[in-house]
Amino acid sequence: MQPAPPEALPDWLVQMLSALETDALGHALRYHARAASTNTLAAAWAREGAPEGACVVTDDQFAGRGRAGRTWLAEPGANLTFSLVVRPRLPRAEWALAGLAAAVAVARTFEHFAPGVSTAVKWPNDVLLGGKKAAGLLLETTR
Repeated sequence: MQPAPPEALPDWLVQMLSALETDALGHALRYHARAASTNTLAAAWAREGAPEGACVVTDDQFAGRGRAGRTWLAEPGANLTFSLVVRPRLPRAEWALAGLAAAVAVARTFEHFAPGVSTAVKWPNDVLLGGKKAAGLLLETTR
């Protein structure tokens, strides 16, 4: 499945990209209108040499993966579904901490944009907003 050319990016994604304030995350991007799993696509791209922060985004992920082999279903066009390629500069034994750090970062982002709404991290990989799951994170390692 080939990513969409830059001129085919949806307006919401163009707006989001224009607001990026990072040095690496999201600057290399592959957008797919429909994809089985952004994690699968990102892992393949990582093996091909994707740069740090490379991002795979879709509007319709129909066979995403969750923990313990569970399937992650996302309603088409209603969720922000993406995967990032990161290469931690930590000892391998500490890589598991990246998942918790990512969940905390997402929770803090929610707190910033939804002040007054309770946020929490539900170990090991969910972020709750107002007591309901608002995000799930799945970290995988590849070689």
